[in-house]
Amino acid sequence: PPSITLIEDHAFARCRNLRQVRFIGPASPELGLNVFQGCDTLERVELPDGIRLIGDAFYDCSALKELRLPDSVCSIDLGGCTSLRKIHLPSGLEIPDHDILARCRNDLVVTAADGLGENFAASLMQIEDVRVLGERLRAFASLLVRRAFTPEQEAAFLPTICRRILDVLLPDGRVLSPADGLHMSFVPEDRVGS
Repeated sequence: PPSITLIEDHAFARCRNLRQVRFIGPASPELGLNVFQGCDTLERVELPDGIRLIGDAFYDCSALKELRLPDSVCSIDLGGCTSLRKIHLPSGLEIPDHDILARCRNDLVVTAADGLGENFAASLMQIEDVRVLGERLRAFASLLVRRAFTPEQEAAFLPTICRRILDVLLPDGRVLSPADGLHMSFVPEDRVGS
């Protein structure tokens, strides 16, 4: 009911007969850790508009087939949701540091709202730590592999990300130059073209 403002950690974890969850708005409760984790008969969830942090609430819900993410969602992890066939990622989703769709179906159809790629690009532009950048890039790459973005969306933000990566990774005074076919090599700026 709308009066619920918080669902505690593991509240419904491994409830074997839970088939559907419906939040009756307008409230958007805060979800604790692994709230519905391992509910392997849960097939359908209706989330309220306004909910922001879902995190790993539905981790390992292997029967989950239908989940609509409101535009307000900024955090989710659907790892192990092996029956999920389609998911649309909202534009406000924050770039994770891991694959949020790990162990999902290979044919899972993922679509991304306009603006999500640009938001991810902007997040990557702010990362100075190479290790953190690598973690975020791996998570982002998993969405690229799943073709979450249209070619037009990719064209809008991938060049920006590539430039940012080079800015962080290239040693001072060096640029990237073709060396041998597909291979690239770091060369001093004054030797470019030679």
